[in-house]
Amino acid sequence: MKIMNAFVIVLLLASLARFGYAGAMHVDCLNPIAYPAAAINVVFLPFELASDAAGKKAGYFAELSLLMQLDTLLHLLPYGSVAAVQLDPPSYNSGGCNAEEVTRRLFERGQIMTNRGLIIVSGILYQEGNDYYVKTFATYQRRGASEQIKFPLEGLALFANPSRQNVSFESRHLTRDQLHQLEEAYQKANVIRPEPSLDAPGTPLPSPFAKCSNGKCAAANPRYSVVEQRGQWFRIEWFSSDYDGHGGWILAGAELGTEHLENFMPELYFIQGLAGYVVSRMQAQNPSESLQTLQTLSEQFASYIDREKEDDETEALAYELRGIATAALQQSDSGVADFNKAVPLDPSSADLRNLLACAQIWNAWRKKSSAIDGKAVIKGFHSALALSGEKHPAATNLSVFYQAAQERIVTNTGLSPEEIKAGITAIKRQ
Repeated sequence: MKIMNAFVIVLLLASLARFGYAGAMHVDCLNPIAYPAAAINVVFLPFELASDAAGKKAGYFAELSLLMQLDTLLHLLPYGSVAAVQLDPPSYNSGGCNAEEVTRRLFERGQIMTNRGLIIVSGILYQEGNDYYVKTFATYQRRGASEQIKFPLEGLALFANPSRQNVSFESRHLTRDQLHQLEEAYQKANVIRPEPSLDAPGTPLPSPFAKCSNGKCAAANPRYSVVEQRGQWFRIEWFSSDYDGHGGWILAGAELGTEHLENFMPELYFIQGLAGYVVSRMQAQNPSESLQTLQTLSEQFASYIDREKEDDETEALAYELRGIATAALQQSDSGVADFNKAVPLDPSSADLRNLLACAQIWNAWRKKSSAIDGKAVIKGFHSALALSGEKHPAATNLSVFYQAAQERIVTNTGLSPEEIKAGITAIKRQ
């Protein structure tokens, strides 16, 4: 079995190296798959259905996760080696269709390689009276890699961490008509066609639980590569020869009546930007790739921020992740402007305040001649410590800042030699 798994992974590595833009739909949630060679895999779980005020699970709503998967894959092309997978509900009642279990299975089966990114998207659909609500969750990580950010300073270094790796988005209100429109959009998307037109006849996308035809069952995990895009459509080619024909066209851009799905669920913009953030943290890129990555994720996070009016903390996280990507790619102001916007939206976050102070120091050091408000930096580190405790990286960062100022590694701080010496003395007494 291990030999077979290794052989399959080798084939997938070769396939993704060739295409770089891949997906899969209607995959059994208890047997999840991904693309090991992809820089980022975004995996969509079926949304759970809650039947009462207590939140008791009544089943799943997989139609929405398929629409979200298609829409996301459509917008990840600028990031290069990417994949998006949609999982169907299990064929029997099980507690294994959740973010933790899916992540564990993907890691155990070698479906996510070291330092490659994984985003898991899940959610719940619940009813209150005649109204319906959708709530989406997302987690992100790079396998075997820390999300800690290092800001090097000529033999010294500052360290910071993202404030969160789990995101809970605002609930979105759905009318009965909109729920019906979602189902109609699913019926249009769940078809592969010979031409990019709804007028073209097609066949339903294969599913592991669909009835076998002509005595022949297709592979349980239908992998495909995207080989062409035209507007809201893309053309796929199946990896497996078990499927009839070589592929066809799928409508990836979903609409609810006249409104695009992203406008109803702005978290889709966030998830797109989140994928770009993970790519930006993976490895050093050449200047043109860095600028393309940063420009794309910046626009996607900006689209989320423009449309999200109720969730200050997640809006702050969008600014924060965009700022970290800016620093990681050594672009612009090292993320200072975005961190400055994030702190007022999430003022109780120690990690955010620490990030801002670190970025201010590093940006001044990178630009050499830039002045820095040393007192504001010190206040930022003290605020982070007050919100978290002495074990927070802000404690070490404060000491490093004083040392960097004393050794003239960072200049134009606005601090006198006496103030720097007093700060160092105060730290030693603690």
